[in-house]
Amino acid sequence: MARKFLSTLRNALLAEIENDADLDMTASVDLLVAVHQRLAKLAAQIRSHAGNAPYSQIAAELHRIATEKQSDADELKKRVINYGGRTRAPTTSSASGKNHWERMVLDLGDQKSLEDFLQQQQARFAAAEPEIIQILTGLEARQVSHRKALAKLVAIADPQATQT
Repeated sequence: MARKFLSTLRNALLAEIENDADLDMTASVDLLVAVHQRLAKLAAQIRSHAGNAPYSQIAAELHRIATEKQSDADELKKRVINYGGRTRAPTTSSASGKNHWERMVLDLGDQKSLEDFLQQQQARFAAAEPEIIQILTGLEARQVSHRKALAKLVAIADPQATQT
């Protein structure tokens, strides 16, 4: 009974790994594959949303964020290959909203989810894998500027932001 509860709890905490029941998160290479997949998915989603941005400066900022995320994903892919693993392309389509503000809110929510995931995995691997912790810490540090930029874009996109 306790084992089933712990298993259910583990699955709930790691639910962001969609359709990946065979992924064994105990191996560090599998963790890096999961992080790579999340980064690549969010980069593609943000790039897609940049194409629908109402103003060129907003589109440029979204492209910048997507490019940086993709760069991190590409670097992570190299590390995964060096460790003998293989990455997979994101399996789900990018989330979208019916207007620019909803798309920005989705991007910000997914950004926060990525950061939460990185923090959880740092705590999980803290004692056993110093090299993995160093990778995750570096990724998380780079994500902070993306979250701040996305939060600003959400505020700008909010149709109520200019009304008092």
